Amino acid sequence: DAEPASEFPEVYLGEASSEPANTVFFEKRDTIVFAATHQMFGRELFFLDHRTRDVQLVADINSDGARNPSSFPQEMTAMPNALLFVAEDIEHGAELWSTDGTQENTHILRDIFAGQAGSGPAELTLFGDDVYFRADDGTHGIELWSTDGTTDGTRMVKDIAINASSSPHEFTG
Repeated sequence: DAEPASEFPEVYLGEASSEPANTVFFEKRDTIVFAATHQMFGRELFFLDHRTRDVQLVADINSDGARNPSSFPQEMTAMPNALLFVAEDIEHGAELWSTDGTQENTHILRDIFAGQAGSGPAELTLFGDDVYFRADDGTHGIELWSTDGTTDGTRMVKDIAINASSSPHEFTG
């Protein structure tokens, strides 16, 4: 018996799975965005055009294969003009990134915790025109942050627990 043809192209060719996860619809590009593992690029961000069935790597964010070939994108959150997500690279650690779906416009939004440690943004939640999340800037601990999708518009909302982490969690939009 012949196996049925795949409805979508494979990201990871061969017997291993690309393990697609964290799927979200990005209206601006009319595409589905997901994290998947590719044999050459590692775990990165991909777009699927649901009309043409074309799968495209957005960007090879963590391309230093000698240390870790994957950026482990997660927390994908669609805004009207950008898709925000958390990704890791050698220079910044886990930080907040932005893309419009093109490689040239995929970039770190803000290096919240300067250096390789990373701020570990989590629980990205769209509320109104902004995305709220928790992050650690290395000075104030884990606090509430927000972004309008721009570098200048990414800021700590308030240092809630002075000299400690307030560790906000379980956000809802």
